Amino acid sequence: MTLLRMTPLFFFVAGSISFACMTDSTKLSTKHQIKKFLSHNKRKPANAIPKFAESATLLSLESKLGNLLLANNAKFVVLSIPTVIQKSSYHPFGDGQSNAKLNLGLLWKEKDFPVVGVQETVSGKSVRKYIFHPSLNIKEYQEIQVKDGWYKVQPKGWKDYFYFSFETSTLSLNEFIKAIPETYRTFSKNRIAPNIAKIAKATGAEGFKNLGEGYNSTSWYADSVHGVFPDANGAKTALGGVLTWGIVDKNFGPFKNLYTCFEARNIALENSTGVPSGAGWHLIGDAAETVLNNLENLALPVATGRTHSFSESAFGFTESITATWLQTDEVLISQNGNFHWYLNPYESTVCTEIWVHNCIPNTSNNWGFNCQ
Repeated sequence: MTLLRMTPLFFFVAGSISFACMTDSTKLSTKHQIKKFLSHNKRKPANAIPKFAESATLLSLESKLGNLLLANNAKFVVLSIPTVIQKSSYHPFGDGQSNAKLNLGLLWKEKDFPVVGVQETVSGKSVRKYIFHPSLNIKEYQEIQVKDGWYKVQPKGWKDYFYFSFETSTLSLNEFIKAIPETYRTFSKNRIAPNIAKIAKATGAEGFKNLGEGYNSTSWYADSVHGVFPDANGAKTALGGVLTWGIVDKNFGPFKNLYTCFEARNIALENSTGVPSGAGWHLIGDAAETVLNNLENLALPVATGRTHSFSESAFGFTESITATWLQTDEVLISQNGNFHWYLNPYESTVCTEIWVHNCIPNTSNNWGFNCQ
């Protein structure tokens, strides 16, 4: 197992932050940047949320995926889609995460996904269906379980397969915490994660005041959250900035801990660019990263992307997306080598807590916080 490199993005010196260690894409927030985040409006239930980039001439694949989640907003519904996720070497925050982008490969010529797998769980029983692009004219198919969470679907008369993963990598916050003894999540001044700064739910950026030892007193600001590809001058894949407060220095605690507040949706900009609001796809290069939806009372659309090496993959698709809604008090764990993505569907700020694991998580190492 590889140990997480605990290099801080910032050094804390006598309660201040060293500007020499700031990354090019992250800076201290100005009063104007903070003010525009102090917004609490239009927190609608999922069935009333406007579609992403609804009036755009050309929607990005990320917007189309977001809209599929809006249309499938039941608590126990999971989507899976075969696709290609492009990688880049652009690490905008100076950590292990590098920007990525959805793609449909070279062989599939349509502009929409070729097939969407939909799994719904009712009374403990999971039922799956597969919705194919009309151009494929598929009437019959065979589903075969490959391994836990993975299925391959072969249309009648085809030699190739579509591969699907319905493993969401989500679990309840309580289940997550039970597996991590307090000794592995205790910060300075005997503060115990999660939510070591005790931020009240649904308070947005206004709730982040006097967070305590180790945290930056003024938030860090970035105008994009993995939202350009393949580099800083590339095409937009997600819209909206972020304010971040964090303990990244191991002297203050056992792992990197961040609070983030995402900018409210800009629907006009979505419609002019075709791109959704939130965080763009990114490859997890650190041991793992977990998003905790413990600061909101509403669910958030999230997705994991996994690269597979299965043979005879239709249209040369190398990845499978697993997308769902992260309910309040649930966590999304994304381990090294996987991609993850999340959107802000609300016209208000949305805040989350983020943990960066010390080693690749499994059930025997306390989800990656007790490395051997």
